[in-house]
Amino acid sequence: MKISVLLSVLTAWAAVCSPAPWCRAQEGAAASAEATPLRRGWSENFSSRLNAVGYARYLDILDTPVNPGNIRAIPAWTYALEARPDLGWTTERLRLQVKPRAEITHRVWGQGWRDGDSETDGDAHVNGWLAQVRLADALFASYGREDLQWGPAYLVSSSNPFSQENGRHDPYLEQPGMDYAKVVVIPDSRFTATLIANTDPGRNDGFQEFRKTYALKIDYTVENFFAALIPSVREGSRPSIGAYAGWHPSDALLLYAESRYADETEKISTLAGATYTFKDGTALSGEYYHNGEGNADESILSAVGKRVGGNPGETSPYFRKHYLLLQAVKSRIWDRVHLTARWMANLDDDSSRLLGLAEWEFSDRAVLFVVGNRFCGDADTEFGSLFEWSGMAGMSFTY
Repeated sequence: MKISVLLSVLTAWAAVCSPAPWCRAQEGAAASAEATPLRRGWSENFSSRLNAVGYARYLDILDTPVNPGNIRAIPAWTYALEARPDLGWTTERLRLQVKPRAEITHRVWGQGWRDGDSETDGDAHVNGWLAQVRLADALFASYGREDLQWGPAYLVSSSNPFSQENGRHDPYLEQPGMDYAKVVVIPDSRFTATLIANTDPGRNDGFQEFRKTYALKIDYTVENFFAALIPSVREGSRPSIGAYAGWHPSDALLLYAESRYADETEKISTLAGATYTFKDGTALSGEYYHNGEGNADESILSAVGKRVGGNPGETSPYFRKHYLLLQAVKSRIWDRVHLTARWMANLDDDSSRLLGLAEWEFSDRAVLFVVGNRFCGDADTEFGSLFEWSGMAGMSFTY
């Protein structure tokens, strides 16, 4: 059933993107003159983009208290083909977007109670969509599904009351969208106020319980400085407040900070970071993160268990208190190659994660990528409790 749905989606996409023969035969000024106003309006307002991604991923799974005998049934090998079209329609007053997704995935298990099993699955879904109306020159209202992120931090988006996981450690895996209603007011070029209601978990159907969350995001932006204040409240909880800011003291240097105070727990989480970009494009970054919700002493199994039933925006994706990130990025080597090395350390239990990313743009539309992770630490540490290492290689095409 899912395979037939997948093929239907791909066929429909091809029909949208491929003009009919009689359309291709019309060329030049004569075709423009003969086109109806409706057809001209459609072509002028419609936009489309297709990203096709294929990859293979391997996880070297450990036998630890968090996952004894791979009781969580994590597959060792995953092979995937994904079609990610983005379609849009924009007029002076109305903006419509939809992001249908189609994928085929083959999984192979190498440990635990599913050792030797394999399965192939097809899926078609909508990961994002938007309907936005401009009610006045500086007033917009919208409802839709998206992965709502902000701020320059790499480790975590601690000021985000909806989802603190920013997806930067898995750049080629798409983050699930959630449903939001928004009203945006732009009184002048410096200020923007956004009322946000997270009404449904959408595709973010993890193990944590969902509760509706409401926030007011006030942005302030001038030439070398930006900041935002985000008070929020979650159903059944007391209010919280988050904030982030960034300052460019020079063209090469960015200083930034992000923080959140949760009245429910009376704890503060804070991140501070800096990025320096050299003239040749090399960028060095460093971040320190204090997770007020973490615990430096309890076992990692106990820490993971306490997260079950929690809200995705209520807790950090990390379990301990003190973290350090160091990163180096070298872009446009031979105008085609991009390299990233990122080291993340848990300063409480001495575990760490080293991430390497290599990307080669071998054409204007195609990228070959390789992602590797090495996890270091004992079985009762955060970064050493699931995997020894992981690797992912694939290609991305954009049309």
